[in-house]
Amino acid sequence: MSLLNVENLCIDIPGTRGTLHAVRGVSFHVDKGETLCIVGESGCGKSLTSHALLGLSPRIAKVQAAALSFDGTDLRKLRERDWQKLRGLRLSMIFQDPMTSLNPSFTIGALLTEVYRRHHPASAAQARDRAIEILQKVGIGNAEERLAQYPHQLSGGLRQRVMIAMGLICGPDLLIADEPTTALDVNIQLQILRLLQDLKRDMGLGILFVTHDLGLVARFADRVAVMYAGRIVETAPVAELFAKPCHPYTRALINCIPVPGKTQPGAPLGAIPGVVPSLIGPQQGCAFRDRCTHATPLCASRLKRQQDGGSHVYECHYTPEETAA
Repeated sequence: MSLLNVENLCIDIPGTRGTLHAVRGVSFHVDKGETLCIVGESGCGKSLTSHALLGLSPRIAKVQAAALSFDGTDLRKLRERDWQKLRGLRLSMIFQDPMTSLNPSFTIGALLTEVYRRHHPASAAQARDRAIEILQKVGIGNAEERLAQYPHQLSGGLRQRVMIAMGLICGPDLLIADEPTTALDVNIQLQILRLLQDLKRDMGLGILFVTHDLGLVARFADRVAVMYAGRIVETAPVAELFAKPCHPYTRALINCIPVPGKTQPGAPLGAIPGVVPSLIGPQQGCAFRDRCTHATPLCASRLKRQQDGGSHVYECHYTPEETAA
């Protein structure tokens, strides 16, 4: 059984212009010890999906799912009291911007020990020892001294490591990382990815990694789910996805990446024409059809789900061979 199982997740947000269908029938699973990367451009519904898994959707949002379970627990039936017991203990999240996610009024030590003592009957000294241990585990030197510092006294990379430490201090089974390397330079990004890989290996974590960077996906993922306009349009093991992308949107994303040795200096980079369609009001057919060079009238009428091998699934009426021809 999968650690996390999501089937037909829909998130609708009512507004003055109509209902925004932000997430439209999303399905995926994450196994223990596996990294699933959800990749897509800004505004496609990645963060809303990850927040729904922790019961953190906006109050105005209407969240529905055929199945939404974590290790056998039906998350749809949890009350806020139950969520507070689960969040941080077995299901944790690294938020996108540590500067706005860490309370600037509290020291690093206070933030970490509060999380630990909320879920464990530990003394202040025991919680402090655990905080030092987890800071060292995420690669922060002089851990004891860091406990007395405030978030603004740390660099961006250190703040991100503190966020990871907060997510791991109680030893969760699943870690959701919502674009945790967005504001970091390339060297720090690589350090954070290596750290998460080491922690996954040592702790047996399942990781749901949300990003818009295909370069990170290639380095870090076991499986990839490509998201566009509120839907997952393709899911595959990472090697298969890059070797044979089947959905036109996935191919377009990959074509936008410059390839060392192939992309000539000064040559124009790949781009996807058009804009993302509005998700307000009724939705039908493939949302990518207006930007797709292979679209036909059939694409506007309905969706078609196909398989390319056992675990490579995509939503398109046409195979890569047909669109190439």
